[in-house]
Amino acid sequence: MAEIAPNYVKEFNCLGSDCIDTCCQGWNINIDKNTHDKYQKLELEGISNVNDFLNVWDKPTKKAYSAIKMKKNGYCPFLSKDKLCGIQKKYGENYLSQTCNRFPRREIDFITNKFVTLKLACPEAARLCLSSKNSMNIVEDKLYNKKSISVVTKEYKNGMTQSGELILNKFYKLLNNKDVNYINSLVIVHKLLDEQKFISLDLNKFEEIYNFYYQEFYKTEIVAFDNSYIKLSLLEDLIPFLEKEKKILEKYSIQTGKFFELMTSAYEELIERFDNPDNAAENFNLINDRYVSKFENKNKHILRNFLLNEILGYSQIFTCPTPPCRNKLYITLLETAIIKLLITARCSKEQRIPTLDDYIDIVYNVDKSNGIFIDVFPGNEFYIKKPVKEIIEKIDSNSIFNSVIFLCS
Repeated sequence: MAEIAPNYVKEFNCLGSDCIDTCCQGWNINIDKNTHDKYQKLELEGISNVNDFLNVWDKPTKKAYSAIKMKKNGYCPFLSKDKLCGIQKKYGENYLSQTCNRFPRREIDFITNKFVTLKLACPEAARLCLSSKNSMNIVEDKLYNKKSISVVTKEYKNGMTQSGELILNKFYKLLNNKDVNYINSLVIVHKLLDEQKFISLDLNKFEEIYNFYYQEFYKTEIVAFDNSYIKLSLLEDLIPFLEKEKKILEKYSIQTGKFFELMTSAYEELIERFDNPDNAAENFNLINDRYVSKFENKNKHILRNFLLNEILGYSQIFTCPTPPCRNKLYITLLETAIIKLLITARCSKEQRIPTLDDYIDIVYNVDKSNGIFIDVFPGNEFYIKKPVKEIIEKIDSNSIFNSVIFLCS
């Protein structure tokens, strides 16, 4: 099986106890059935009954049979004092669950091809992905540089999958083109996705359709109005939602404290301290003009790398064009909007230009907590949670894509 991955993946090594933030806290850790059964035989210091820390799901599956019950501080009960997995230290890597063994690897199997990206919820993965202009260059089997991405195997070749692969490659090419604003690139790709069924009927029409949308949108000013008000409204609307989610998560000892702190601090800095929305918007635009835009214009690869990594990591968007798959695109754009809000808030509070370290810190914390915004159903189908969708749809009730584009532009 050929492994296709961005260049930075081959550079990744887990930092273990030297990592600034252990991955063994802050979320639900699913345990597959085989691992659950093996854990019944565990003998670990300080743990008399391992089942006290395993919650079997109401409707268990082979892949998600149970979940680790986190300690009150949000940490895994099997984490040792040196911030390493006590189970792995004593019993070896074979005793790790599929979730723990794979993180932060994110894999999509296309029969004879495997597409691999890393979850940027890992700070080291975020650093490697965002730091270099070449980190998203595609490599096959860690050796061969690829100018195009081939994921669809002959077993799955049909009009829809082949058209999806064509759109995927245009997306990759556009996001790497620094002369085209990434917002314009996303609009072009979304138009192609809307036309995918038609394209699939005659693949020879693809270049003609692509060129039409490219000429139509690559220089168009997508957002020709002051959108600071809707960005600040997003932040204001998310705070009550996050407070409710925080209480729910705390019942299961799942803590995403840093993300909540970042969001609360951003709300206080960008909204709460101002007497009215006009003053808040004025400050928001000033900070973006003075600090954020200057940095991003010189470092265009940072957000582009983030978008490439996340959307390539959900490349079923292109080869399996169903509504749940399209939601993965919308969630990525919502994440982008939140990242930009948090960067602006930090620059406003500290009155300075952002740094690469700021983006790494904020990206990994946002990505680590993005499950707050989604529901995942059987079959790994993604849906935006109803309260979040209602917040987004305030902007454009007819198009969730338009809404998230307005938010992240």
